[in-house]
Amino acid sequence: KNLQSTSASALDMDAFIGQELAASASASNQNKKLSDDEALCKFGQPSKGKGEACVRAGMSTKPQYSGGVDAFGNVERGDYLRCKKSWSIVDGKYESERVCQ
Repeated sequence: KNLQSTSASALDMDAFIGQELAASASASNQNKKLSDDEALCKFGQPSKGKGEACVRAGMSTKPQYSGGVDAFGNVERGDYLRCKKSWSIVDGKYESERVCQ
């Protein structure tokens, strides 16, 4: 049989891994270290202290998703009405009516 030599394009795994490690090492050197206020704002539990840290760090205090808790611990519940039943006498009969404020 006649075997012909053909060129193959293979991935040099050692070179690839070395290149990726060098890229990740340079990327981690570019990351800045978080200040105490930035770290508290990013990873802290919602509270008055976290909200104040976010304000000092210049970061957002808004909830991450609609209806969530903001940095100060306040919950956005939307608009709602409080309703009560009111009873009145009409033509000698009691009738209920809902009064919402």
